[in-house]
Amino acid sequence: MKANPLVDFVIPNRNNAAYIGECLQSIRAQTYTNWKCILVDDNSTDNSVDLIEKLIEGDDRFQLIALSERAGVSTVRNMGIDAAEGDYVTFVDSDDIIMPEYLETLVHEALRSDSDYTRCRHWLFRENGQLVPNAQDDVWSAPVRNVSFNDHASAVFYFSSWATLIRRSVLGADVRYPENVALGEDRIFNQRAMLNSSRISQISARLYKWRRLGKDSNQATHHLLESFEPIRISILEWLNQTNSLDDSYADHKMFVHTSAFFELWWHVWRLRNELFDGKPHALWDDAEQVLKAIDMDLVDLTQVNVKAYNDYMQSGYDAVMRNLDLSIKPLSKIFVDQVGRQTRESDTRPAPANGQNMHPLGKYLSEYASLQGEEFISSLIRQRWYFHQADLVQAALVRKSGMFDKRYYTKRVGDTGGLDPALHFVRYGAVALINPQAKFDIRAYYEKYPELWASGLNPIVHRLLAMGE
Repeated sequence: MKANPLVDFVIPNRNNAAYIGECLQSIRAQTYTNWKCILVDDNSTDNSVDLIEKLIEGDDRFQLIALSERAGVSTVRNMGIDAAEGDYVTFVDSDDIIMPEYLETLVHEALRSDSDYTRCRHWLFRENGQLVPNAQDDVWSAPVRNVSFNDHASAVFYFSSWATLIRRSVLGADVRYPENVALGEDRIFNQRAMLNSSRISQISARLYKWRRLGKDSNQATHHLLESFEPIRISILEWLNQTNSLDDSYADHKMFVHTSAFFELWWHVWRLRNELFDGKPHALWDDAEQVLKAIDMDLVDLTQVNVKAYNDYMQSGYDAVMRNLDLSIKPLSKIFVDQVGRQTRESDTRPAPANGQNMHPLGKYLSEYASLQGEEFISSLIRQRWYFHQADLVQAALVRKSGMFDKRYYTKRVGDTGGLDPALHFVRYGAVALINPQAKFDIRAYYEKYPELWASGLNPIVHRLLAMGE
């Protein structure tokens, strides 16, 4: 194993002249210096190529491949992989920025754990320059070290291929981006790479800044979401690849089919005006094709909601299951009407008797469950990701409970990634069976109350509620 391995950056670019300078500056600022950078320009129509040539002039660590015809982001990244010669490959998008210690930290972890696929967390980088932790990704990216993809089912939710360091030897001829997929191609590539990796590690450090621009920007995702076609292709390819796995990947299949089910409904709801009010459109047939590809027996609601939300999730799912013989348009209306009815009923439930104050956690979840219309559907379908606010409430209760020993817990975790220890325990520690204090046995508590595992409720908070405190 080399002590100072060569790393190839692969950077695809398409009309990002406004941001490519910042990106390349962050590459040059790396504290780890044994790297080369392959830039592949996808026939940009702005001044990207001229600008890149000026920025890299005289620096032989950079290589520019400028295409004369547009090929698409997947093909462009594949060309970068083919041109790579280093020990590891890492991907950066041309409008993003990496922290100075990005490469040094990832290389150190890859060498320490002998991982083929090493991943860090990232920041959302807003237009106003604000950095925000991406709570959506955090829910599924608990720190792991030296595990296999077979034993790490939630890795199917690794949606980006940037912020990763991959041993180049695992990128065989079949480990490439799907060139027919323009949206969600990363998750398909990741799965191919992880299947070919013996060891996977995910660290908690945030070392990548993912730039998120508004809908009026030129970011490709916004334009791809304007029609259903790239969504249809993406979901079907993800399902097809996962279905090809053997029975030992049952949890992976469950996660993917469950996620695909709610991803489909979110996009159907998002495009509802075009679908319900417009002229007959092939889109309905496309949506129905996706629905038929989803194995309803694999859809597990307990994996994508907290207990307080289960009735609403279940109502929409049951409405679909009872009417699978219908075409997608009337079925969609049934789903929307059913969920809307459930939310309206939640507003008419009686308040606590005798003027008693509702428990803080119960109050929060009650308010959250009363969301209406598109806001409700959007939150519903984005799975557990939006429950990071509930995590904050639970963490506050854990800290005040007297049952959490911060020093004891921190010593056993070692690295909380900058998170407050109580919040780390709520998000990751409990499900990893890390005890909050010497006398509180997490494993025994889960065995006593097995429903907690899928509920999203922290064991200490559950004990507080059970004790009536």
